[in-house]
Amino acid sequence: MTFNKSFLRPAAWIAPAAVLVFWACAGPEFPPPPDAPGQAVLDAADRLRSAFERADRLAFMAEVDMDFRPSRNRLEQSLIDVSLRARDVRLQMMPGERSHGPGETGLALRWYRTWVLQNTNQMERKEGSAALVFRINGATMRLARIEGENPFEP
Repeated sequence: MTFNKSFLRPAAWIAPAAVLVFWACAGPEFPPPPDAPGQAVLDAADRLRSAFERADRLAFMAEVDMDFRPSRNRLEQSLIDVSLRARDVRLQMMPGERSHGPGETGLALRWYRTWVLQNTNQMERKEGSAALVFRINGATMRLARIEGENPFEP
């Protein structure tokens, strides 16, 4: 058996080997962002919307962090006011950008709300924009604050 002498020269096999090693070690330039936190924040916002429409104050407040700012009690009182004042509540949220910080994640959204006033049977409409900021604590995600126009206030 005879070998080709060009195979024994290092320059003949080092360059192709280096290309193969660099190609094998190269990963994606930008790893795709994990979708789980993004979907979790959308699910949390949907649970808040659903509880608000059903006037289920206990389910709504279960999704709110104990350190809610500016005041957890004021938020709960506004939910009571809405349930006494209105019926057939509908809240539509159009999600926008998501933001992430240390221990928090946010969801910017545009919202549209309609309800029928109890005493006059007139429909009231309101719209605005807000950012719902959720505190992440292990596997749980709770509403920590609302920046902008609060869709849950009368």
